[in-house]
Amino acid sequence: MPPKKNPFHLPHMSVFLLMSIVLYLVWTLQMPAFFLLPVLPINTIQSTCPQTETLTGPYQMDIMESKDHRVVLLSDWHMDITSCPEDTKCKTSIVPYLSNMFETYRGKEDINFFLEIDFEENIRRLEKASEEALNTLRPMLLRGENPLETNYLTNLRLYFDDCFQKDKQLCRYRHSSVKFHYSDVRGGVIHTKTDKESQTSIKELHQLRLMLFENKTPTAKNIQTLEKFIQRFAQQDVDFFFRISKIDKQLNEIKRKNPQGEHISNELYEIMSHHMQESKYDIVTSFKTLKELETENDIKALKTKFRGVSEIFQGVMLKPLFDIYTLARMIRHDMKQVIIYAGGEHISTIRNFLQSYMNYETITSVKPEKGSGFQCIKMKNVHQPWFTS
Repeated sequence: MPPKKNPFHLPHMSVFLLMSIVLYLVWTLQMPAFFLLPVLPINTIQSTCPQTETLTGPYQMDIMESKDHRVVLLSDWHMDITSCPEDTKCKTSIVPYLSNMFETYRGKEDINFFLEIDFEENIRRLEKASEEALNTLRPMLLRGENPLETNYLTNLRLYFDDCFQKDKQLCRYRHSSVKFHYSDVRGGVIHTKTDKESQTSIKELHQLRLMLFENKTPTAKNIQTLEKFIQRFAQQDVDFFFRISKIDKQLNEIKRKNPQGEHISNELYEIMSHHMQESKYDIVTSFKTLKELETENDIKALKTKFRGVSEIFQGVMLKPLFDIYTLARMIRHDMKQVIIYAGGEHISTIRNFLQSYMNYETITSVKPEKGSGFQCIKMKNVHQPWFTS
């Protein structure tokens, strides 16, 4: 994997302010931030090349088809950006590439863009002072620059943030045939039909996630809350986690609308059930160590262990919720043109499910050169644009 870079440098901006943005967006890559920004004009991407030969951002690309459906899967490393080979020509970064695609697409079928990003109502916005900094950042991102020297997923979140809100007024693509979908529901989702018990659980989960960001010393109540979730996981209570992540709503609609809905829902259910069976021993063992530290009154060790167990539980143990929700939403709404940009493990699960249960075939696959560590893919043999207008 590519090495991490040195701390970023950006002239004429508050280092403290930008550090706040990066720390908030990048910690465990689970809690993206959104910012209220004025609408910026769309700039058409200028290039001396007739089309992009190298796309920087994903390390792998898979295009899958099933009858009149097409899905483009883009795998991200969740690592600080590394350069492509020096002799790379006709190179475009993922932000301007997608921006130009979304601006120019005029097809009859919508493009549905899924990004590994939290449900917008769960996000704690930064102070309003960040607007000035982000107004400077966005044109840089559109030019393919990386002023924060962070990862591609964070840059995509920063640039397209307004389009993932319920209110699309600030989304510069709101009049195009592109729909934007959050898909990371590991933090829980409260919606109009969420029962009171689930609402309480979701708020508790939010508090655990917030503690990771703020790096606070856990209280006895915090440890009890974490224990409650781990016990649910160890008991393989799939229904509970589907309720708090709004997956149950998606599956109920699939069963109602799709002739194969019962079978599809059962297979999605099995993904989570199997993951719990395979993983529960590790998280239960880690939590036992945490409980032992609680009795020893070693505050520093307790804080470190609590953070470690929380990160594993929320990031790894709940990982399939992202994959299942994304698949369920695609199937429920019978989306015919889809782009998913997410971590490679998420993409792998989604790709396998589409191939095994939804009759998709891979028509194009661009994989990284073994051991290269480059976050870029060669596009010479990839049909562009990905979707026909």
